[in-house]
Amino acid sequence: MTARDDYRCETLETGDGHYAAVTRIMGKNRSARTMIEAAEYVRLAEGSEILKFPVELYTEMLVLGAEARSEVDGLPAPRCQYHKIEELKHIPRMDEHEQIQSVIECLRSIQGRNIMLKIQPPYSLLASVSDLSQFLRWLVKNEDEIRCALEGILLGLTDYVKKALQCGVGIVSLVDPFGLVGVLGEDKYRAFAGEYTARLLWNLTDCLDSSLIHVCPRCSRLLEDFRFLRSERIECAPGSYINMLLALSKERSVRFVGHQCINKETTDHVYILSQDL
Repeated sequence: MTARDDYRCETLETGDGHYAAVTRIMGKNRSARTMIEAAEYVRLAEGSEILKFPVELYTEMLVLGAEARSEVDGLPAPRCQYHKIEELKHIPRMDEHEQIQSVIECLRSIQGRNIMLKIQPPYSLLASVSDLSQFLRWLVKNEDEIRCALEGILLGLTDYVKKALQCGVGIVSLVDPFGLVGVLGEDKYRAFAGEYTARLLWNLTDCLDSSLIHVCPRCSRLLEDFRFLRSERIECAPGSYINMLLALSKERSVRFVGHQCINKETTDHVYILSQDL
């Protein structure tokens, strides 16, 4: 399985397996109203307590410039946009894109509901819109250009998530499909995937008074292995994992949770993550 195939599988596991219905509901004239209708459809179909945004597959990729032209097995498979290293300087600011502004407008209109914002960290976003056959070479030969692109993505992503948190998002679900040590090697993982994920978390720490960031288990364990985070296992009464996360989001002392899949139905423990090493 390639990194891009792995991305497709992990994305679908985070609640986007209803793409055909979501696309039908959204139609061509996307608006805050149709986004909410689509999110409600997914919530009811999953029997969930929470509305998840963005509701469409690959929203972040499209915002950063990928082209939504082809489909595989009835699902969109956006074409990567950046094939030359010099093109990375033209990656747009995520938080300034019309589609992201529509997401924020949507979140603002439903404050008071249980809301989850789904994101990827900077490295995975950059990898997802780049030609992977070239991208791994750029990590070796063009570190300065890669860092410049990651800095821009980090800035836009940070501002986007901060605006979403101000709209009442309770859980930010972070999934990192491309941050793979087996592909990158330890040095490149630490320098690009690990560092920029950790910086994103650090940038958002002071905005998490009534919310938390849930880090997917593969990502959270790597961040701990590379000493970007540490974890503490907390035992609790068996119950719904998502309800535990919603309750923990109100605790000001809890900002990051991980080491378990966010789609896990029940659990009797949680892993609290912190950057206090």
